[in-house]
Amino acid sequence: MLECCKNRINLGRISALFAGADRTGAVSRVRHERSVRLLGACVGLVLTLIVPVLTCECANAEVYDSFQGPGIDADKWLVDGDGFSQPGDGFLHFSTHGHALQMLVSKAVFSSGVFTIFFRDYSCNNNAPTNVQRGSIVALGLGVRGNWVRIERGQAQEYPNGYGGGYVEANWVVPGEALTHLNSTPWRVASGSLQIRYDGVHVDFFYRDSKATTWTQLGRTGLTPGWITPVPLFIMASPGGRPSDRYTLSFKLDRVEVEPIPDAGSQ
Repeated sequence: MLECCKNRINLGRISALFAGADRTGAVSRVRHERSVRLLGACVGLVLTLIVPVLTCECANAEVYDSFQGPGIDADKWLVDGDGFSQPGDGFLHFSTHGHALQMLVSKAVFSSGVFTIFFRDYSCNNNAPTNVQRGSIVALGLGVRGNWVRIERGQAQEYPNGYGGGYVEANWVVPGEALTHLNSTPWRVASGSLQIRYDGVHVDFFYRDSKATTWTQLGRTGLTPGWITPVPLFIMASPGGRPSDRYTLSFKLDRVEVEPIPDAGSQ
């Protein structure tokens, strides 16, 4: 069981706009304003979250949620959207059609850690053109309004030359800039794991399929988001596309793990 210290600090209102650029290919950056406009038009989602801030040191802990009981644990998650469900079979399920961006945001916040989700049975019929920010996603992320990171397994149209289709991608909204930095590579798996490693200063992204024994790092190393307070983790999902596309997306998550690592700032 995950053990979090119980010192509460004041309730904080986080107006969390987790809009991003869901795309594949070699493009390295896009304007964040354009992302907001496009996702605002297609998704229309601006979250205002009231988060009970529980600073979590994660001592001797690995599993944040194993999804064993029926119903999403309201002590652990804030829920936005009706695509997530937890029937009590040991999995968090997601199944929906449409274009809406949905998410779970942890009520615990973290000063460091290795964050991992394990997904299975990813299925999506998204056939949107690549490089137009309409891909489907299941994503793991960290951060708050205007400064967040995420790694996602996505889906878009696949071309005869092999470009597009399934992919894994890392995004970072940089504070003080109107840019989203992207790294992506083809990844056509139905089951796998996504991981973010945060040592209190630097962030790195990793992924592996269900049969792999080692992690593959995605993109540049040692991103420095500059968070000065602990941040929540989030799970994000969307079938993508335009409102008229009505794509479908389904998957299930086995568990969410948070492993402690020493804060770089304290070393």
